[in-house]
Order: sequence, then C-alpha cells, then structure tokens
Amino acid sequence: QTLSEILTGASRAGSDVAGCAGWSGRSIEAIATVSKPFTVQHASTAPAWEAVLLLVAKILEKFVQQLGREIGLWRAALFLCRRMVEVLGDRFL
Repeated sequence: QTLSEILTGASRAGSDVAGCAGWSGRSIEAIATVSKPFTVQHASTAPAWEAVLLLVAKILEKFVQQLGREIGLWRAALFLCRRMVEVLGDRFL
C-alpha cells in the first residue's frame, strides 16, 4: 500500500492505526534513504519532492490525533526533512 492509500483510507489495514502509522514511517524512511542531492539539471524535479513533502505532512496530521507522537513515524519524517535540506538545499528552506 502507498502513502496515498493510507491517507485516503483505501488502506488494507482497516482499523489498525498503529500498523498504518508504522508502515507510513517505514515508507517515509525509505523515500529519504534513496534520495540523492540534485545537480542543476535535476532542479526540475523539485516540484515532485514538494508533493512528497505535502503528502508526508498530511500523513503526520492524520496520525497525530490518533496516536500522538508515534516514534517511528516522527523520526522518519525528521530524517526526510534532513535529507531534503541536503537534496534541495535552499529550495527546501
């Protein structure tokens, strides 16, 4: 399942909120792990990363009410933000 499916409720996990939050955290961490710094020729992909970050923000908003600060999810989001500073540089800020 994708982060979009989790966000829209199309998730197969149903009422397993903790499971969905944990899966979301692992997915976000995987996205951050495979990201690489851009060169000038890759600057056109910045809007795609912006869309990813907006989706991650919505995932965090979804689970904050139900779980508080689920450690894996928040840690993964922080890792992604740190990577985006490296990947996007000033464009992230």
